[in-house]
Amino acid sequence: MSAEPIQLNGAAIQATLPGSVLKLDTPLGMVVPIKFGGDGLMSGDAGQLASYLGSQRDRGRYWLTDDRICYKWFRWFSGEQHCLTIQRDGQRIFWQRDDGETGTATLEEPRKAPPAPAVTATSVASKSVRKHRTPHERAASPNTDPSDAYVPVLVKLPTLAVRPRKRAAVVAEDTSRTGALDTQHAQIRSR
Repeated sequence: MSAEPIQLNGAAIQATLPGSVLKLDTPLGMVVPIKFGGDGLMSGDAGQLASYLGSQRDRGRYWLTDDRICYKWFRWFSGEQHCLTIQRDGQRIFWQRDDGETGTATLEEPRKAPPAPAVTATSVASKSVRKHRTPHERAASPNTDPSDAYVPVLVKLPTLAVRPRKRAAVVAEDTSRTGALDTQHAQIRSR
């Protein structure tokens, strides 16, 4: 027996939609993905329904009013404003528009980055004081502490502007050839 979908209030909608993608099910069996940005903008791709909606892609605005999400596309649906109530059962979304139309969608929430490890003043100080030994020093020591690992330090050196020497040699060589050619041309002309 499955649980009943839960009605989402304004706070739950705010926590769910921004950054997510709703894949709206259509009566024709196609899915229209709608991306909800964190800035109140949304975008959609009509796929094969482009001729019905008037364009392949559209953008619009969304906002919360009480416990409903309201939206207005820039082109689709003649740019009319509508509001929805939303129920959720896992990743399934059940919506009802203010004019009574209903539908379903699948929610794809953004992947959350794993939390960064906490850095404390003590951990930073202990790492900066710790002596880093070479692999040979660690192998020679019977009491090697695994946390006392050898950490190579990479230093980025500034880039120096160096002129290639070959260029100067080529220029000198070309000058000597040019001089020799000028001499040959002068000899040919004097004949």
